[in-house]
Amino acid sequence: MRHYLPNGIQTGILCLQTSTLRLGILGLLKWVSGALSIPSLILAGMPVYVSQHEARALDQLEITGLLVALLPPVIFVVSYIWERRWQKSIMRRFQSNAILSGGPGELLRKSIVPGPHGRIDIYGATFAWTSPDINHWLVQSSLNQNSLPVELGSGFLAYSEQHTSERIRKLKEYAIAAKLQAGARIFNDNKIRLASNFEIAPIEKVTIEKTDYVSSLMTDQMAFQRILDQNTGEVLSDGQSSFLDVARNRRTLKPLGMTQTSNQIGVSTIAFTTDGAIPLVVQTHRNAQSGGTLAPSGSGSLDWDDATKVLAANDLWEIVKFGAARELLEETGISDKLDAHEFAKNNIRIYGFARMIHRAGKPEFFCVATIPFTLREINQMGVSRAERHFTNRTQTNDGRPLDKTIDPAKEISRVCKFYSDKSNIEIIINSPIQLSYPLSHGLDLLSEAVMFDGVGDQLATFVAANLKG
Repeated sequence: MRHYLPNGIQTGILCLQTSTLRLGILGLLKWVSGALSIPSLILAGMPVYVSQHEARALDQLEITGLLVALLPPVIFVVSYIWERRWQKSIMRRFQSNAILSGGPGELLRKSIVPGPHGRIDIYGATFAWTSPDINHWLVQSSLNQNSLPVELGSGFLAYSEQHTSERIRKLKEYAIAAKLQAGARIFNDNKIRLASNFEIAPIEKVTIEKTDYVSSLMTDQMAFQRILDQNTGEVLSDGQSSFLDVARNRRTLKPLGMTQTSNQIGVSTIAFTTDGAIPLVVQTHRNAQSGGTLAPSGSGSLDWDDATKVLAANDLWEIVKFGAARELLEETGISDKLDAHEFAKNNIRIYGFARMIHRAGKPEFFCVATIPFTLREINQMGVSRAERHFTNRTQTNDGRPLDKTIDPAKEISRVCKFYSDKSNIEIIINSPIQLSYPLSHGLDLLSEAVMFDGVGDQLATFVAANLKG
């Protein structure tokens, strides 16, 4: 059998299929430089079948071509060594100190963070502001398919030209180096920033604008860390003034519209299958957030592309639900089985909102979804190769599913409490593991939402309608 690989993209595909490191490097370099040929790969000793035309080209290969082929690998190795040395030098120069060694409990004792309209929920070292009034309004709006108009802001980049200074440049270097040293993969994708207040319901209109992931690294992921340049003594970030009003050791969470943080919108989804189970997702250690923990069925931050694909609707709820659908379908491996737009419209409802104080008050929406497959069917579908770098779905069916014969609201509450118990989860996956903040808070808020007067039963009925058998 002959494989004709006319360009580096197809060579890259082959390297993914073979998992051969040498072929992977050469294929990637060919993609980038266009300098390598298939005959060069054969010279390198790789078992790749070629056409007769390529075999003739191999016989005519000149030494110059081989030297050109060897140049990119040399550049790759030199760049890798330089990057590692750069990371080490940055981490030696800058120092990060936690502002409050006592964690969330110490902060709450010294602050009025909750304010008059909400409360603080604590999960270990993570904690968030939420409001039952906001969440009740969210459930009602989502069930009624109401819209929330959006307007576009000017954009927010923590390192933009108007913010450019030596301090900002050094903070950017530190933020990137620290994340790389932790083993996380960084992709500077464009994200959606919530740029207007979202603390008191009802809300008539919101402002969103473009931000990016590096801006998140420089702002909300620096919460409660004091970053110091040890060479000059300059404080690059105090870890709190960008999102907290601080007076006499009392801290108040600023409204979203007044913060100087990326405020990239996150979304976490609890999904139920037709047999009443919740698909569980284990985040790999390569995940920049919640690595090594158990996460909701779908979770992540909204990409700017999510907004552009549904922006014509001029509705924040459309954007949130579409982004939730994209994340959920990708992480459960069914993105090629269902249309994200239709799934968002028919199978997803929003039930909660929180501001993650450990992430500088970053906004997070919580959704519930119904999946038209059983858990066994989902487990038989493989997630994409790219997604496997960040998530591993469990392959068990030992959780306690919803019972269709029992009151839906009480049954959903029971299942949420079951999954909130870490000991139950460890039995299911047969391994010790921590629950991520989005999963813990998402389960608690869903258990609370199905008990809301007037709308809780409707939300529970929406979930129960998907059950079969």
